[in-house]
Order: sequence, then structure tokens, then C-alpha cells
Amino acid sequence: MREACDVIVIGAGVIGTASAMHLAESGRRVLVLERGDIASGASGGNLGQISLADRCEAWHMALAQESLAFYRDVMASGCDIEYHETGGSLFLLNERQIALAGEAVKNLAGLGVEASILYGEAMAEAEPYVNRDKLKALMFVPGEGKLNPLLTTLMLARRAEEAGAVILRHTPVEGFDREGCLITGVRTPAGIFRAPVIVNAAGPMAWHIAGMAGVTVPICFHKGTAFVTEPMPPLIRGPVVGGGSLVKEGGPIVGGGTTVNDGRSRYPIHIGTGFIQTADGTVILAQATEDCEPDDRSINAEAFRLIAANCLSYYPQLRDVRVVRAWAACTTYTKDNLPVFGFSRKAANLLTAAGFKGAFTTAPAIGRLVRDAVAGHSDPVYEAMSPDRPNEGYRSSY
Repeated sequence: MREACDVIVIGAGVIGTASAMHLAESGRRVLVLERGDIASGASGGNLGQISLADRCEAWHMALAQESLAFYRDVMASGCDIEYHETGGSLFLLNERQIALAGEAVKNLAGLGVEASILYGEAMAEAEPYVNRDKLKALMFVPGEGKLNPLLTTLMLARRAEEAGAVILRHTPVEGFDREGCLITGVRTPAGIFRAPVIVNAAGPMAWHIAGMAGVTVPICFHKGTAFVTEPMPPLIRGPVVGGGSLVKEGGPIVGGGTTVNDGRSRYPIHIGTGFIQTADGTVILAQATEDCEPDDRSINAEAFRLIAANCLSYYPQLRDVRVVRAWAACTTYTKDNLPVFGFSRKAANLLTAAGFKGAFTTAPAIGRLVRDAVAGHSDPVYEAMSPDRPNEGYRSSY
């Protein structure tokens, strides 16, 4: 594979494996370089939520609907990735959140997506066991759902390999060889690999990968902390988030969360609402979010206390349930709320695909976008997502 591949994909998370699958199934010889194992980064720390309420742009909703159709086909083929369109709920705590939810319902209707705001006893239609005394209202989106992020990423990787892709695990990228603005070699502990096109799908480390090629991408980092319980009887029907999620990244928090600084963390911790019950009955409780250094996975004990207090206010039935595991994962966001997608003038054969929020909702379609871009086809709507767009205020190095 050192001299015989058409595309090198860096990263075996959900976007990297989806890209490898589409590229390999289109007939290209694909090599995937992964510094850890498949889904060992942000994709492995994902809750598995499928969200539509926050896809208010036409391009974004189109990617989501394409990806959901892909998941339906996967399930219909007999490959169980635990994808279910259960509907999703946003818990609304105040009149401001209700007003924002009303705007979101109108926006979704314009995009052909059903959503409604439920009050009083009607909230039980969406989440029958929630403490309704805690809520002013609930926004319900029937098309939302959940999946198993590990099974999904492994499925994409398997399809890529079945189509001829080679995935090298535990093979970190250490640098690039260059001639002018072109990358001529990818340096790793296993040797130097070469391909006409390099796809940077390294999640939070995409910023670092791009930096080694002389490209500064406008990506920021934050860490989400969550924990999972022992299996229990059905309690939470679909993915649940707080009404504060209606506010764009970087904007003010409008209820639905608490921001604290425990005196030990470098960054303030925001406690938001994110609950999901998996197919085996375990409940994932999230999340504490704080800005972080790239690839920070440290766990904050104070965050657990705050998450627990928040979740018990909605589901007091969880009081005596045991927590069996905890984790933290670093993910990306951008200040202008646009992902980073496209080639850079500074490294003309490096295609970056990173910074997509809630990427499991759109990853299969993002992989198709990567395939099309490698083939020289692009939609003008994605020009605003260029890695070369203005990036004042972003970090340029560690």
C-alpha cells in the first residue's frame, strides 16, 4: 500500500470509516491510518443520538435525511446497528426556551420535518416517565432516534474493508513530506505512505494533522463527560436533550444547564441535559462540557456529582441505580457553527472533513461528500466551510 493507493484517509472514526467505505466502494484503493483503534476517539465516546432539531440549514438537513435513509437500509439488510427512530425530546424549562422551540418547529416544517410542542399530560406521549413538574413544555421530533455508535462505526469499517480498503490500526501520522503545496508522503512508524489525495478525518486531532501540513483550521475543542448505568427496565424512550441546545455553539446559555468552576479545572464546566437508554437497557447520562486541550480525556469527579443531580431532577427513578462506567471524550466545534470541509490552498491535496456536530446524524452522507470531492465534484454551498476561511482567534499550534 505504500505506493499503490489512490487515497489515504487519516482517522478511523465515523467520518473516516464512512469516507473510506464510499471511496472503496467507488473503486478507489484506500488506505486508512488510525493512531489507536477503530472508534477509539470521539466516535467511541458518542451517546448515539440522532438529532434533527438542530439541523436548521437546508444543506444540513439534506445530509441528515440521506444518512438516516442509509441507516434504514443497513437495518433492512440484517445488519443490526441498533438504529431506531424512537422520536427525540427537548426539555423546555422556561418561556424563552419555548419561544426558541416554536421558531425551531417552524424551521423544521419548512424543511419537511415534523415537530411539535407538548404541554402538561401530553408530554407523556413522548416521555411517559419524566418528572413533568420539572418541565414547562417538551418539544418532540418523531424522526429523531438513536443507534449504537460502536456497532455503526465498525459496520462502516467492515464495509470499507470488504470493498478493498486497508485499515492500519495503531499507526499514527508523524508528519508529511511536501513538494511545494502538495503532500508527497505521509510519515508513520510503519513507514512512508503515498497517495495523490489525503483525507484528514481525524476528529479533534484533525487540527493537529492539518497543522503538520501548514494549514490552520478553525477548530475548537471541548470535552464531554458522561457515565452509564447498569441495565434497567425501559425508562427513557428516545434521546433527550435540554432546551439550551437550541442556542448555537458559542452563544449564551438560555436555561437548561448550569455553568460552574470547581476551582480545580482550567475551564468552567457546563452541565447540560443529555440522556439516552440503549438497546440493552443501560442509561447513558450526560453531560458535563468544558473547553479542553486536544485529546484531553481526564475525568472530573465534580462533573459526575452535577450530572447526577441534574438527571435525578428529571428521572428520580434513577436514584438507586448503579453506575458501572464513566468516560470523557474530546470533540470539536467551530465559532461560526460551520464544519471544516474542503481542500486547502496551502496543501492542495489535503481534504479536511471535521467539526461536524453530532456527526452520527450525518456521517454516511459526509463520506459521500468526501468521495465526490476527491472525484472533483463539489457543491458551492460547501465553499463557506473551507479550511482557508478566516480563522482569527483560533489556535495555530499546541
